[in-house]
Amino acid sequence: VALMVFVLCSCTGGGTRQTREQADTRARQASDTNVALAARYYSQGKVEFALEKAKRAVTIDPTNSMAHSITGVIYEVIGDSKAASQYYKKSVELDPDNPEALNNYGQYLCRNGDSEKGISFLERAVDQPFYKTPEVALISAGDCAEQNNNLAAAESFYRRALRVDDDYPDALYRLSILMLVNG
Repeated sequence: VALMVFVLCSCTGGGTRQTREQADTRARQASDTNVALAARYYSQGKVEFALEKAKRAVTIDPTNSMAHSITGVIYEVIGDSKAASQYYKKSVELDPDNPEALNNYGQYLCRNGDSEKGISFLERAVDQPFYKTPEVALISAGDCAEQNNNLAAAESFYRRALRVDDDYPDALYRLSILMLVNG
């Protein structure tokens, strides 16, 4: 009888764990779906709906880095810098190697006067091996450096962006303007 109770308990425990894993997977998928919807609404200019979906994504899965990042983007757009900062920070804390989160936070820091820290986050984004658009972070780093009159660093970032994509229009344009201004 004692052995049968042990066996039954072992089976029940395994089933519960599997159910918990399945629930976690479903929650993550639901959160990711809400992130995608938030991004879609945001790109359509439907900021209120985007914020609703972003907040829902965070509620469903508070460990979803991109849910925090898109929420930060939306709060920044509506002018709530304090909330934006908190969501960006949490996004990077949750996944310090997420290039999109690093890029978003780095751009935010540059736009809000912390260029040194912003550039460091942008460079971390570029260093991620699976980052699909490192040229975007390099352009942002160049813009940040240029805003602080560090033209040599800006030129270097723009040139690095061109090494990633030699036809990247933003890099070509920014570098040509910078070179024109500097004679």
